[in-house]
Amino acid sequence: AGSTFKMFVLTNAIERGINPYSTRYLSAPLIGPDNWRVHTFENTYSGRIPLTQATVESDNTVYARLTLDLGPQPIAGLAHRMGIQSSLKPVPTIGLGVNAISPLDLATAYATLADGGVAHDPTILTKVVFPDGHTENASQPKGKQIVDPKVAAAVTKVLEANVRSGTGTAAALTDRPVAGKTGTTDSFADAWFAGWVPQLMT
Repeated sequence: AGSTFKMFVLTNAIERGINPYSTRYLSAPLIGPDNWRVHTFENTYSGRIPLTQATVESDNTVYARLTLDLGPQPIAGLAHRMGIQSSLKPVPTIGLGVNAISPLDLATAYATLADGGVAHDPTILTKVVFPDGHTENASQPKGKQIVDPKVAAAVTKVLEANVRSGTGTAAALTDRPVAGKTGTTDSFADAWFAGWVPQLMT
């Protein structure tokens, strides 16, 4: 999932009372557990910066440090509750998106934020039109409040800033707000954008 997974780290941090505007982390190369080396995509660093800036810059070194502080297991648990069905290894690199997940999983989990913290099981059908012309609407899966609405709003605000001035600017629209996060894996094997407008998550 690459850096799209940073959303789960940010959400878990805010849930645990960390203010993304006032909490600063070090942006600098890091050698983690088992000689794991972390650097930024362009090998540029900003010193101690707020989590909001680290999100807009998609700073791997800050998010690696934050993941280590929060612990991989709570982040994996939150991701599962928000809609990730793929198996997640709760390893120190989880916050940088090292686990393979499907686009449907990612869209489902991001849609939880888009709906104010309410998670829904994905459904493929909305209605069936029969040959005689009559229709039957599919039952809508009932959602469950997974993330506090205030936390979902705070994460949304940070990810809106990412689309306005960070890595997600190519997704900006002029007629409505957009929130989202990019993610790129090694050698561009996968390149992602997960985001939403008030009406649609993609």
